[in-house]
Amino acid sequence: MTETITLVSEGQVPDDVYAQAHAQFNDNELVDLVVAIATINTWNRLAITFRAEPGHYQLTERVKQRAASAEQR
Repeated sequence: MTETITLVSEGQVPDDVYAQAHAQFNDNELVDLVVAIATINTWNRLAITFRAEPGHYQLTERVKQRAASAEQR
C-alpha cells in the first residue's frame, strides 16, 4: 500500500493492493494508515526540497526556551 501511494504518479492504487490492505484494516484504520503514509511522504518531500540532512537538525533558541518553560510547569 505504501509503495503504491508513494508512486501514485504511475497510476492508482491497484484494486488487489487495496483489497489486501482492507482485509487487514477496518475502514477507520485504513483511513488512518493512508493519512500516515501521506504525511510521511509530505515530510520526505519537504526534506528533499530544503535539502535537509539527517542528523543535522539543531533546535533554535526559541524552541529550547519553550521546552525549558514546559519542563518547569
